[in-house]
Amino acid sequence: MKFDKFLSINLGIIYSFFSLGLSGYDLGLYSFLTMRTIALSLLLTCLCFVFIYEKGFNFILNQYFYIILSVLFLIFFWILLSYLFSEYQNLVSITEILAWLTIPICMILTYKIIKYFKLDIFMKSVVLIQVIALVTIFVWSVANVGDPTNYIGIRLFINGNLEVGLNRFLNGVMFLNVISLIIILGIYNSSKFIYLLSLINVFLSFYLSFISGSRQSLIALFLSIFVIIVINRYMRGEKGVNFKGIIFTSVSIILIINLFQIEGVSKWIEERFIDKTTEQLTTGDIRTDIYEEALYDAKNNLIFGTGPGTYHQVSSIGMHTHNGYLYMLNNFGVIPVVLIVFLFSSLALKGINKKHIINNNQKRDTFIVIFSTFIVFIFMNLFNDLITMLSFWIAIVIIIDCFNIHSKKYVDSTI
Repeated sequence: MKFDKFLSINLGIIYSFFSLGLSGYDLGLYSFLTMRTIALSLLLTCLCFVFIYEKGFNFILNQYFYIILSVLFLIFFWILLSYLFSEYQNLVSITEILAWLTIPICMILTYKIIKYFKLDIFMKSVVLIQVIALVTIFVWSVANVGDPTNYIGIRLFINGNLEVGLNRFLNGVMFLNVISLIIILGIYNSSKFIYLLSLINVFLSFYLSFISGSRQSLIALFLSIFVIIVINRYMRGEKGVNFKGIIFTSVSIILIINLFQIEGVSKWIEERFIDKTTEQLTTGDIRTDIYEEALYDAKNNLIFGTGPGTYHQVSSIGMHTHNGYLYMLNNFGVIPVVLIVFLFSSLALKGINKKHIINNNQKRDTFIVIFSTFIVFIFMNLFNDLITMLSFWIAIVIIIDCFNIHSKKYVDSTI
């Protein structure tokens, strides 16, 4: 149905925009026209189309959705208490409070259009938007710096000219990158064109992460490959040789070995990755100082935290925690952290326990793609405050939709 394609394309755009999170300034538009704002508007527009198409519909949700909304309600309620009991009320960020209110609204809107979701169309849209974003950033930075091997220059240029910041942008890219990796590894069949675009995405993601010295992004990239392979094996339980995966892995290893042979590259690897990591492990650095300070400060505000969006303003270091779980602990208190960890753990265990139902269902590929993304995000959130990234919560809605299924004969789909 054309309506299915229309909604799936739009959901791919929405998912990508929420992940990349670029501002209007980054896009050459008015500052208030952020990708998040555009994505929310598109999501609401899609719901209006569904309403017109169905000529009225109800908002009955499934049991899993009610549980998640209940957890989110408790977190939001605690955030309000954190605001009321905060000794820094004058510093509280209303935007921070609204972000947590936006999450359940976004999930409900997504849930009502998800039945029209077509994985192949969705994946095409995400791959295409990611390649446009990465090629644009690559050309823009190289054109201004003048030398694609000028590591420091490109890092400083992108970080100084992207309002969202280089690390936040790369984390969004790595979140989207799971889809391209699944295609490249041959776990999901694709056309040659989409396969080529996926290769470009993975190559440029690696390039930007490597040249900027982003260790967490590179770890996320390699972790994604591991998680994808493990989940695919677990869900399908199929034996055999994955030639696409072997070819991609072999070529990647050869290219990386050759990188080490280039003098400038080997020096960069030694300085930025080896020496820097060794230094952190022995004497620590600003990030480990932030973590230690955040854990120490949490003892003084264990129940309600310092208040929504206040911690980085009142801590002695004066920086964000760069960890989604510590961010919640220091800003809102321990209860929201317990609730969010409970939610993530429950979803992970439910996904594992639902294997036999999903494996015999037409939504198996959807689950492998999105559940892999979900697991990778849980790790990525250890290194950045990504917990309010709305594309992650859209992924949770898709996972819930896979739980709410009847056993049917699996039907392969290709893009």
